[in-house]
Amino acid sequence: MKSDWKQELEVLVMDIIGNKFALLDIDRLHVFSQKYQGREDYSSIKFGCESFMSTIYLQNHLVENALELDLRLMRENPPTTMGYDALVASAINCGEKLNRINEVMPYIISFLHTTDYRENDRSYALSWYIEWHIKQGLASSSDFEFNIINIMASMGIKKDDFVSFADWIILLSEDLKRANIKINSFFDIYNAASDENRIDLSKEYLETEPLEYYRERMKYFSGAFRVGKRAN
Repeated sequence: MKSDWKQELEVLVMDIIGNKFALLDIDRLHVFSQKYQGREDYSSIKFGCESFMSTIYLQNHLVENALELDLRLMRENPPTTMGYDALVASAINCGEKLNRINEVMPYIISFLHTTDYRENDRSYALSWYIEWHIKQGLASSSDFEFNIINIMASMGIKKDDFVSFADWIILLSEDLKRANIKINSFFDIYNAASDENRIDLSKEYLETEPLEYYRERMKYFSGAFRVGKRAN
């Protein structure tokens, strides 16, 4: 059952959406936040209100205001905070628009290494992080590849997510043979990091989904990406 303030905040948020994200509604969020000041869970209430203020700024094309608020919230709150995934997504959006992604990057990396956050809530940040390195031509180093594999191992990739992982590995590879080596190396790291809550994956899985299958999947990306650079 939701706490009283969460239900009340949901009603307020729906009303603000109905008002088409009017800037004046930021004051309503401030008032709401102050009403609960002094409670043990006040930090969560304040975070929820201020995160939505960023959305209002963005809806009103005040991208710089939104980014400054996002950066402050990421500085003041640990990456384990519930809702941090949406905050990171907002900061990525604003950072790219303003060409200030370098200011956001440390928080993205910190969030990706937060092992006690649900893996599906980190998948957007991870896919963006990989895509950005590919577009910048920075994805060829072994250090970057090893870092990605370790992040994904910490996320507890399940068998159902393996196809998406293989897509990323292929994008990071110069050829399918190299992709095969890296996919196998992922299994080594993943299984070494496995615990009781993870599914123990086997290299034999590759035999049920031969590399030719991934060649076909690669065609899906060929119109949008090339390894190391954006397609013309």
